Amino acid sequence: MNINKYQIKMIHSLKHLLALDDDTYRLMLKNRYNVSTSKHLSYNQASDFIEELISIAKEHNLWQFKDSVNKKYENLKRDNRAATPKQLRKIEAMWAEVSYMPNASSRAEALNAFIKRIAGVDHILFLEKRDVIKVVTAIKAMKQQSAIRRSNEEQV
Repeated sequence: MNINKYQIKMIHSLKHLLALDDDTYRLMLKNRYNVSTSKHLSYNQASDFIEELISIAKEHNLWQFKDSVNKKYENLKRDNRAATPKQLRKIEAMWAEVSYMPNASSRAEALNAFIKRIAGVDHILFLEKRDVIKVVTAIKAMKQQSAIRRSNEEQV
């Protein structure tokens, strides 16, 4: 089986992380697999090469597993009606794109006021799954309005 797109992206991300110059990178490929580009690796060779690059990155304290880091809201006890942690993170990320607040606490306060207006609950943690679509749609509309405003300002 041939190398896949994910493996190619991973190899090049690791190459960048390790700050490997092109000559060193190609020399590694040539010495280990007798190829000049990662696109010529097999699936298994690419897997081995990725593991090797990760090992090097770990030795230089450049690699941290994301799985070991707790994602925000994952530790909350939620019932079946409550918005999922993934939905809550998505809302916060979308809000960060449209908010003009200078810091995280002001942004969170503004988001909660926005959620109160749109969904009728006092805090993001109280959102239910049925409310998520309302909030996401409203944020998308804000983003669209902002883009229209910027476009009109550029034309003037």
